[in-house]
Amino acid sequence: MSRVNFKSKRFSQIQTKFERRMYYMCFKQKVGFLLLIGTLLLLASSFAGTVAATSGGADSDDVHDTEALNDRINDTAELPDIHENTIIYNGVIDPDFILRVEMPRQEEFEKPYVNDDGQFVLNLSADDLNDGDEITFIFELSGDDPGSKINRAIEVQPAEDGKEVIESSADTNAVAETILEGTTIEWREERGQHYVDVSTVGDVELPLYYGYEGNPVDKNKQLENIKDYDFQARLGEPKDDPDSWQPGDTIQVYITGLGVTAVKEIEVPDDLDGFASNDDENGTESDENAGAESTDNDQSESDNKGSTNNASTEDTVNNDATDEIANTEGTESAVSDSDTGGGIMSPIGWTVIGIVVLALIIGGIIWSKKRRNAS
Repeated sequence: MSRVNFKSKRFSQIQTKFERRMYYMCFKQKVGFLLLIGTLLLLASSFAGTVAATSGGADSDDVHDTEALNDRINDTAELPDIHENTIIYNGVIDPDFILRVEMPRQEEFEKPYVNDDGQFVLNLSADDLNDGDEITFIFELSGDDPGSKINRAIEVQPAEDGKEVIESSADTNAVAETILEGTTIEWREERGQHYVDVSTVGDVELPLYYGYEGNPVDKNKQLENIKDYDFQARLGEPKDDPDSWQPGDTIQVYITGLGVTAVKEIEVPDDLDGFASNDDENGTESDENAGAESTDNDQSESDNKGSTNNASTEDTVNNDATDEIANTEGTESAVSDSDTGGGIMSPIGWTVIGIVVLALIIGGIIWSKKRRNAS
């Protein structure tokens, strides 16, 4: 009987060892499989990070290929000539580029705003340009690689009538219309002086300029910033001078912003105070004109009060509309930014998953060793 029990016990030990060996073999297979998955996840996160770093809106080969960059600039850039008397300059570039402009006799670079269509405006009123000066446009992709920067130099041309404002051939009507819808312009007379009052939106760039028939915009014709986005141009009194503004002329106000130039116009009233005709010799007609003019002025003041209230209401509506547009654009921009955060899963997410998997594997190994030792 004892011999039978011994064999039975021996068989039981052999069976137990076999089961343990099979268990450890299965466990090792599971550990190997988990290690393989963790390694693949880490490799995937590394690859995703490399792809994200090299996809910055332009091909990675272009960063080092000067010829390819030159071709892109030649195909998309529109840089018209600049003249000595140019005040406002409009151009177009590839929106993937960052634009800086090196002006003669200036230490700091100009950095004009470039909109999504590549349109930009350069304000040249602070620069005394001379015939033969060079203005350098520097096109730069993201990053500090010297090979990603391409220069384009434009030589300043002699002054020429009609070159005060240089326009591009790009269609800027949609953006300019947005600025004009949020802008009001009014004529005002006060103590014998004449003013043009302008109220505009917050996206405009300073300064604002004005010009009129026979006397175009120049660096001295700037509107004074009264408060926030309210401006005024003090025109003084009309004179019998070909360079002076006259009743019936059209005053043009140039507003730059959002990469474009918008123009708002107002016509000078024909019946200005202090500019009435004195042709009658007896003075009777003048007295009658003065009385009629006084009546007209009273009516004009009443109309002006009404128009001021209407303008205030219009400004409120325009400002609300502008704020709504800005909020919508901000929301779209935020959505766009979130969409470009790495596709389905960002590199950081893949890295976290890989670390978690490896931690589970290591924890499982430690637990299994403790269990084996305990048994």
